[in-house]
Formats: sequence, structure tokens, C-alpha cells
Amino acid sequence: MIKILFLINTLGGGGAERVLVNLVNNMDPQQWDITVETMFGGGVNAALLHENIHYIHKDAPCPRGIAYLFRLFSAKQLYRFFIGDAKYDLLVAYMHGAPVKVLAGCPDPRVKKIAWLHNGNPETGTFFKFWWSKKTAFSVYASFDRIVGVSGTVADAFSAYTGIPGIATVYNTNDTVRIRALSSEEPPEWFAKQTCRIVSLGRISAEKGYDRFFSVCERLHAEGYRFEATVVGDGEDAETLRKRVEKANANEWFHLAGFRNNPYPFIARADLFVCPSRQEGLSTAVLEAVILGVPVVSTDVSGAKEILGEKNEFGLVTENSEAGLYEGMRRMLSEPALLAHYRAQAAKRAPFFETKETVRQAETLFQSVLQR
Repeated sequence: MIKILFLINTLGGGGAERVLVNLVNNMDPQQWDITVETMFGGGVNAALLHENIHYIHKDAPCPRGIAYLFRLFSAKQLYRFFIGDAKYDLLVAYMHGAPVKVLAGCPDPRVKKIAWLHNGNPETGTFFKFWWSKKTAFSVYASFDRIVGVSGTVADAFSAYTGIPGIATVYNTNDTVRIRALSSEEPPEWFAKQTCRIVSLGRISAEKGYDRFFSVCERLHAEGYRFEATVVGDGEDAETLRKRVEKANANEWFHLAGFRNNPYPFIARADLFVCPSRQEGLSTAVLEAVILGVPVVSTDVSGAKEILGEKNEFGLVTENSEAGLYEGMRRMLSEPALLAHYRAQAAKRAPFFETKETVRQAETLFQSVLQR
């Protein structure tokens, strides 16, 4: 069997972490001997790994400024610390930044390496902060046998910024059977009682745009639209948002449900799903909404048009602004026929993102890299 290692920061509650678990759980166990290693501890998604997956968690400390600490160590030193003498045929850095630097230190030139990108804006975040210069970082990424973006937008943006050609696209893997099964569970009573439900799922942080989502909901409510909005998720800005909701006396119609191990009963029963993000790589939450046949409004972030169509065939993609989000949500709430149309279109789009198809894409890519 082929020994493959996936290295990621943690297996916390984020989209990339959930997608990795979905991918490895559905790869062919007769062909792949799979190890998942987390660098800075485990997380809620670790418990979902199947028994055939080897799981290693180093629990290395991850203080603020970890990217700058990493600059003090060579890639080879970091590889020895995190990977040691373990032998693999293929190494996959399943997050940009730290995992890429670690796996770049592999001393065996025969071992193939892949870097996976989840963010559509390489000018931000932690793509290059783990090296003293961007020039050095660019050369490290270019040394990998293949770079993969989770959407064509992500791949194109990274290629344009770095000058590295030939970046592949492999869409995120969702466990569609599991998602549909879990969606049949009953939601909390307070949610079940709602009549018109708007739902969003994600980490409550600046890049996810929940500040402007609340502003738009508040404006629509003031204009007479009657609905209840629910945000499923947690994050560093959750308390700030909670205080803002309380100050506006909006608790009766704007709900912060917190992190949920099973968010799918909320999504499946939504009249409208909204992605208000400023940045995405490929929104796992939007994919999950489409899989469950729910109408979607998304800002124009990386991957949105690849999911919902270049011409809004399967959902409504708005300008990436508060004004654009307002117009999209207002249209959906004003036109019941449009909501019904996009519910039917989501059901037509769902088969494109079935588990077998996205796993096939990934396994085909792995084989092509190994055969180089």
C-alpha cells in the first residue's frame, strides 16, 4: 500500500479540518495507508476519523506569533521535530504556511510532496509569514511536486501572485451521505418554531463577515421583512457580535446558536442560507447547503461562482460588499418564486459535489504525482 501523510495545524471546528476528515475517511483503504498528523493539538474533528486512519497529534505549543518563531528554525529541523524518522511515499501539507515549511524539510528527495491551498487571497493570512522573505517562501512552494487549490479561483490567484504555474484544482470533499443522515435529526425547539428562517454557518471572525450580515438583517427587519436569522458557529468575534445584538434588542429574531457538532438540522430547514464572507477558499458551508437543497445567497468570494454558477444558475452570488449582500437577501425575501427556483436548482447542482466524485479527483491527483 501507498503510505501517505496529511499534515495540518489542528483538527478543530473549521471547514478545512472537516474536509480533510471527509477526504481521508472515504479514500480506498486497500490502496492507501493513511496517517493524519496535527501539529498543535487535536480538536472536535479528530473524533470523526475512521479506525483505519493513523492519527498523530504532537500538541506543540502555538503561542501568538508562532509564524515568527518558525523563522528561527530551518525546515529540516522542523521536519525532524514533527515527522522524525517515519517513512512515507507521499507528504501532503493540507494547510498553507506552517505545514508547508515543515514538509519542505523532508531529507529524502524520492518522497513526493503536495501543498494544499484553502485561501483565495495569498496577500493575506499566513501563506508566507513562516519565512524571512516572500522570495524564499515562493521557492519553497515551487519545490513541491504539486500545489492544489480548493477552487479554480484559489489556484489562479496563487499562481498570479507567485508566478508558479500548473496549480491544480481539487474541490472539497463532503460526506454527503452523512450530511443528509444527520440533517434528519430534530433541531432545537426554539428553532423549529420559527416560520421564515435565514441560516448562516461559520467561524465568527472578521473575514467571515458576520458584522455586515447583522447590519443587513437589521436593515431588512426595519424595512418590514419578517424572518429569524440564526448564526451557527463560534469564534473570536462572537462576544462582540452578541453584545451588538443585545444592544439592538434583536435577540428575539437574531440568534447566535454557537458551535454545534451537528449543524445540518439548521441548514436543512432553512428557507435561505447566507454566506456573508469577505474571504473564502471554497466555502464548505455553501457546499453543504447546496447538498441539502437549500437556496443560497453568497458574496462573491473565491469558489462561490464555481459552486453557484458563473451566471447565478444555482444560487445568487452578490457583490462582495454590505450593499451587495443587502440586495441579494432583499431579492430572495421579496420574491418567493425566486426562492423556490433556487431550491430546485440547488438539488440539481448537488450531484456535482457528491463524495465519490471529489475523492476520485484527489486520488487521481495523488497517483499522478507518485508516477512522476
